[in-house]
Amino acid sequence: MIPMQLPGQLPGQPPRQRSLESRSLWLHGDPQACRDSAADVHALGVVLDEVAERLLAHRDLDGSGRWAAAYGARCRQGVDLADDLVARCRAVAAALLDAAGLLDRAAADLDEVRGRAGAHGLLEDNRLAAPAPDAARADWDAWRHCDELVTSVRSAEREARHGLERALEVTA
Repeated sequence: MIPMQLPGQLPGQPPRQRSLESRSLWLHGDPQACRDSAADVHALGVVLDEVAERLLAHRDLDGSGRWAAAYGARCRQGVDLADDLVARCRAVAAALLDAAGLLDRAAADLDEVRGRAGAHGLLEDNRLAAPAPDAARADWDAWRHCDELVTSVRSAEREARHGLERALEVTA
């Protein structure tokens, strides 16, 4: 951490201290992996939907009697379970696609940060570094803009993760 006096303070004012740390510019998540997983989960939902249809068709083919009545109730339970799983698969696939979109935008923002930070000498090993205390105002402005973008990237990563967690939650 680099303790420093912030630019724009009046002379004679006690220095306001702010701790500046470098910030990682790695993306925490893989948009393509989210899209691939969404396709897999969607395919699972299609198979489960087909299972439900076959159970319904098989139940309707059976004749009558006590066994048929008990078997029909079991089939209905299986159909209900399959329908629940299909709905859950749709929700998870949608959450994965939403996460992929958020991560795509976050990756674009990180590319912008790397470009701007590199142009102002603020890029160190894929990390956004604070400018020197006596750096030009343009460097500080670039750092502030980049810092805000990195903050929005971290928020997007959290939003993507929380959206997926909500889709995976088991509800009674």
